[in-house]
Formats: sequence, C-alpha cells, structure tokens
Amino acid sequence: MQQSAANCQATTLTQTIADLKLLVANNGVLTLWRGLGPTLWRDVPFSAMYWYGYEMINAKVESPFLAGIASGMV
Repeated sequence: MQQSAANCQATTLTQTIADLKLLVANNGVLTLWRGLGPTLWRDVPFSAMYWYGYEMINAKVESPFLAGIASGMV
C-alpha cells in the first residue's frame, strides 16, 4: 500500500528531527556546524569575484540582467 505524500513528508521530517537530536546527544551541538569553515573557504572567494564582476560590468553596460549573466560566467 502506498503512503500519501503528506504522510511521507511528515515521516521524513520526524525522522530528520530525531536524527538531529541523536547527533547532538552523541557529539554535542557544535557538530551541527562541522564543515562550515571549508564551505566558507569555497564560497566567499567566488562571491567576492562574482559581485566585483557584477558591479564593474553593470557600471559599463547599465543592464543588471547582462551584468548578472556575464559575472556568473566567472
């Protein structure tokens, strides 16, 4: 018998919350932020290049749409 979509989502949410509680109980609350440092090392340089490119291109072409496209090609 198939579960309804709402029931499946509720089960998934309930299980996710239970797993998070178990994770915190076993490893402490700081484990929820494990991996944040490497993620920031990856994302911050890209964001800086993107916004710098966006501002420079937008000043020249005066089209936010085209500036977004061009700076996204970095």
